[in-house]
Amino acid sequence: MEPSITDMILKHLEELGEQDFKRFREKLREHKVHGLKIPWSVLEKADYYDTVNNIVRCFDDNAVVESVKILEHIGNRNVAEKLRAEHKGKEMPLLIYVIYSTYTNWINQNSGSKRKKLILAGPRLSKT
Repeated sequence: MEPSITDMILKHLEELGEQDFKRFREKLREHKVHGLKIPWSVLEKADYYDTVNNIVRCFDDNAVVESVKILEHIGNRNVAEKLRAEHKGKEMPLLIYVIYSTYTNWINQNSGSKRKKLILAGPRLSKT
């Protein structure tokens, strides 16, 4: 059985010493993706497992990529490269990624009070 994204990130974050893990959490609280970030009140006393769960919950399919960015930002390229290598080849298939990206872009464009309903109809996306 393949390791889950949570297991993969957890395994590599546990390689960090306490100081590096603290720096990771501090950078994580500043890190935004699509306007989302994890509040410091959630991260301040979080252990490795809670931190990873919050990363996956907030960044979803981008959790590994965003974790790698933060690891590189704190200067821990060794752990970042190991995580990237383990994740390589396990990314979403292109079609699913295109649908997800199209949906995310549509949500961002239609986030006003007149939000429309999105219907996934076969290979196309249509608004109603």
